[in-house]
Amino acid sequence: MQGSIEVSPGMKAPFSMKIKDQKKVRFELEIQGMKMITACDGESGWKIVPFAGKTDPERMSAEEIKDSKEQADVTGDLIQL
Repeated sequence: MQGSIEVSPGMKAPFSMKIKDQKKVRFELEIQGMKMITACDGESGWKIVPFAGKTDPERMSAEEIKDSKEQADVTGDLIQL
């Protein structure tokens, strides 16, 4: 999935999200030449958030991993088996 997010009036930031096997997700967002990246395999994840002054990868928190797992489930409640 690709698109743009309006981060402030008149300012849009391109993003991409890749999902695999409904549990792995990679998200990238670029603002003014800086790229935020998050990646999660459903059990562990890492992130780079240069907007917060952090340019080195760091582990995602348990809450961030939970959120990523929810994002990776593209069917959600729409499909019930």
